[in-house]
Amino acid sequence: MKIPTSANTLSPLLGIGAASLAIGFGAGRLTVPSESSRQVAPAPGIAEKQEIRTPSAAPNTVPEVPVTAASRKLTKDVLAKTLGAADPADRSKGLDALLAKADEGEVKQLLDWVIGMPDGAVKRVALGKVMQKWGELDGASASAYGVDTFQQTGNASLLRNALLGWAQSDPTSSIQYLQGLGLGRGLSNDFSRDILGVWSNVNPQAAAAYLQANPSMMGTFWGFGGRNSGGSGSTASVVAGNWAAQDPQGAANWALSLSAGPQQGSAMNRVLQSWVAQDPNAAVAFVNSQPAGPAKDGMVSSLARGLAADDPSSAMKWVSTIGNQGMQTGTTMGILAEAGVFGPNGPDTAMAQSLVSTLPQNVQQQIMQRVTNRGGPWGGGGRGNVR
Repeated sequence: MKIPTSANTLSPLLGIGAASLAIGFGAGRLTVPSESSRQVAPAPGIAEKQEIRTPSAAPNTVPEVPVTAASRKLTKDVLAKTLGAADPADRSKGLDALLAKADEGEVKQLLDWVIGMPDGAVKRVALGKVMQKWGELDGASASAYGVDTFQQTGNASLLRNALLGWAQSDPTSSIQYLQGLGLGRGLSNDFSRDILGVWSNVNPQAAAAYLQANPSMMGTFWGFGGRNSGGSGSTASVVAGNWAAQDPQGAANWALSLSAGPQQGSAMNRVLQSWVAQDPNAAVAFVNSQPAGPAKDGMVSSLARGLAADDPSSAMKWVSTIGNQGMQTGTTMGILAEAGVFGPNGPDTAMAQSLVSTLPQNVQQQIMQRVTNRGGPWGGGGRGNVR
């Protein structure tokens, strides 16, 4: 629904304080806190089916923030014009510009107005951005409000956004607050990974040190909303990938310091994906310097798939150096996919045969059987062998 761009037409919409949120909040109360104290009391129906603990370091009430002179310049008409832009990218940029200079009073005023909007994608995005900004300015208060909403409605989206905003300014406090809530394992893992993702963009060494001091957070799980390339992965891979964007050698050294296993493999995979894009020669030199064994096989697989987009023939030469035949097959199928073998009209068998011609005969036969019989890069289950 297009939001009206005048103050008169927007006012009735913004006055619907009891409207259900598009992100599934249900019928719980959701208003900006007033001067009176609010007790954060557990309510039935919480998604995790357990009471959330309110950390002693955080207040149970959120004080009213006075509206400043600058706040009066931010009107409903300005918000309506910003969110009424036809292009979603323009709406996002416009709201970011409003929030960039907003103080806490303005942010809470925006939150009040956005809550009153009709349900829809525009409202959902705006709520997330406003809560993140509030979390950046006052993480404890914004998170307490998110906790209150979660307890009343069973939806943790506002809590997550507040914690992510808090992580921008004080990641240590954000994650400590989260750990003190006593959420179920699923939400706690997802939110921890999201916070460490923000933290590792700002200070990857500190995020990595915190993660290693709390190894229970390294497990593999789905991220909130399926974000992160591939949809799933370990917290270690998120930290390693963000670190590698800034310093691939440092990130690779950290990944090597992890215990051998899936967490190290997923972390190194993300490092090499980033490193190949930045400096393929340096990535190749690093992999060549590693001792033979399962860990190196995984690195070679990641390296080959990273090189495949630009030079699939050269990437294929690495496959023969992989000791595990199952991983050889899976890596080869990944390279063929990057090379464009699997098109909408079926596989290009001639291209596939040309690319695999340097592989051992038995591997060639297995690959071509999958290409011709299955018609897709992962037919026959090769993907499970790819790190």
